[in-house]
Amino acid sequence: MSTLTIILLIILILALFFIMIMAVDTHRLIIRSYEIKNDRIKEDFSFVFLSDLHSKSFGKDNEILIKKIDDLAPDAVLIGGDMYTAAFSDKGEVAGKLIRRLCGKYPVIHANGNHEQKTRLLPDDFENIYSDYTEKLRSLGVTYIENGSTDLEDKNIRIYGLELPFRYYRKLGREFPGTDVIKECIGEADKDRFVLLLAHNPQYFDDYASWGADLTMSGHVHGGLVRLPLLGGVLSPNYRFFPKYSGGRYDIGDSTMVLSCGLGTHHIPLRIFNPAELTYVRCIKCNKT
Repeated sequence: MSTLTIILLIILILALFFIMIMAVDTHRLIIRSYEIKNDRIKEDFSFVFLSDLHSKSFGKDNEILIKKIDDLAPDAVLIGGDMYTAAFSDKGEVAGKLIRRLCGKYPVIHANGNHEQKTRLLPDDFENIYSDYTEKLRSLGVTYIENGSTDLEDKNIRIYGLELPFRYYRKLGREFPGTDVIKECIGEADKDRFVLLLAHNPQYFDDYASWGADLTMSGHVHGGLVRLPLLGGVLSPNYRFFPKYSGGRYDIGDSTMVLSCGLGTHHIPLRIFNPAELTYVRCIKCNKT
């Protein structure tokens, strides 16, 4: 067997291996859990975080995903955006059915990702998908936050939903919002409550921390598509290799970001060593030391 034949055979075997991993990881669903402790929390609060579903269904009508959520028995469901894809073929029906079933069991708080934002900004191009989607969810009792906030009074937690101007999602973009732009969107951070920020794009965690977020929940990066040991995610949506934030927990001082690797895919169904993720977070009351 020639050297060239051996090389081609190795390439073929590796290609088949990665195709098999991709086929498994695009359908495999795991749970990642985190604990956040803070002395401003009056009562413990648990939630599941859904992000980047992109109309993916785990089992019929997402019965597998719902079963995993029910097994965790969270106090609430928080949604970080991109539950559907900004495409003419996607009317948000899969996400709508999932959320309707969850609403009967849990309080649901929903913020926007860039795909919801795009359909909101371009209603004529997307046949009013956004208004139909949000109106239906609000009628079900979903707290839908568009650059605003809602309070969990008994927990002393304020949840903000941040929708940055769309320019901060540009491919190859290097512009950072800073705290002034964040304040223009959602005002000052409440200094008397635990501040939980739903901010879809994790690239700006430094700014979220400076603004005053105690806990930021993000998605958008899909885990970097391919995840490598020690190196993390390989590629971000703005075409940065090995982005600073790709998945997991990050801390800046007393501020934490939990970055979900997301649930679905869009355009290219690529996930390697990067299964779909249901994120579970416990915010725990603690005393000052």
